[in-house]
Amino acid sequence: MDCRGSAARRNATVVDEAGRQIAVPTRIERIVSLAPSLTELAVAAGAVDRLVGVSSADDLPQVDSLAHISALPVDFEGILNLNPDLVLLLEGVNRSEDADRLRDLGIAAYVFDATAIDDVLADIQRLGEMVGTEETANDRARTLRDAVDFVTSTAAAAPERPSVLVLVGDADLYAFGSGSYIQDLVRRAGGSSITADIPQMNAVLSEEYVLSQDPDVIVGAFGEDYDVAELTRNHPAFAQLRAVRSGRIYSVDPDVLLRPGPRLVDALAVIAVRLHPEAFNQRGDGVVVLE
Repeated sequence: MDCRGSAARRNATVVDEAGRQIAVPTRIERIVSLAPSLTELAVAAGAVDRLVGVSSADDLPQVDSLAHISALPVDFEGILNLNPDLVLLLEGVNRSEDADRLRDLGIAAYVFDATAIDDVLADIQRLGEMVGTEETANDRARTLRDAVDFVTSTAAAAPERPSVLVLVGDADLYAFGSGSYIQDLVRRAGGSSITADIPQMNAVLSEEYVLSQDPDVIVGAFGEDYDVAELTRNHPAFAQLRAVRSGRIYSVDPDVLLRPGPRLVDALAVIAVRLHPEAFNQRGDGVVVLE
C-alpha cells in the first residue's frame, strides 16, 4: 500500500473527540464513514454528497450506491483506493489503533465520541463546520434540539419516573452501564435506569440482578416485530417482574436505539411515549418522530 504524504492536503489542525490533533485539508470533499451512526451524522450535516465510502454495516438508502468498506477489520486498502480527505470513526465501535494506522498512512482520521444526545447535536454542527455545510448542519441541529426539548419537557411533567431496563439481548441480557448514551435517553424520557450505577459502559446482567432491581419497564432492541413472550421463555423467572406482570415490555428497532447518531431523537421519543403515554396524549400536539 502506498502511503499518502501530500503536505499540501494538510492545511488545518483540529482536535478530535479522542483528544488527538489531526491535520486535515481546509476543503473536505471526499469522506469515508466507518460507522452507520456517523454516516447518518454526515447526512444530517448536509454532507451526504461528500461521502464516497461507508461501512459494510450501513443500510441507508442514500448510500446504497457507495463503496461499502469493512470496518472490523478495517479494509485499509479499500479506504486508500477511495482517496478520502477525511475518515470518520466512532469511539467504542472503531478501534483507536485503526485511527492511528490511518494517520500513519497520511489520512485524516477523526474520532467522534457521543455519550449523550447533546453530543450528537454538537457533532452535527462540528462536522458541518469541518466540511463547509454549516447552514444546513445548524438548521438540522436546531430542528432536532426542538424535538428533544419538547419530549424532555413533556416527560419531566409526568408525575412518576418508572424504573427502566434497556436490553440489547434477550438471552444474554446485554445492557448498558454508566457513561453510555442510553442513560441520557432514559433520564430525558422520564425514567430511572436500573443500570445507571454499573461502572462498566457495557455489561452482561445476571438474572439475579434483574430480579433484585425489578424494573417497571423493559425496553429491548429486539426489533419491532419481536414477540415479547420470548423474554420469559428465555428467562422463566422473569414472569414475576413488575414489567412482565403489567405488560410493559417494549421492543424497538435496533437501528434507532443502538446507533448514537441523529436517530437517537427518534429513540428518545419512542421511549418517552412508552414510559408516559398519558402525558403525551394530553399534550394533543403529539411527538414528532423524525424521518
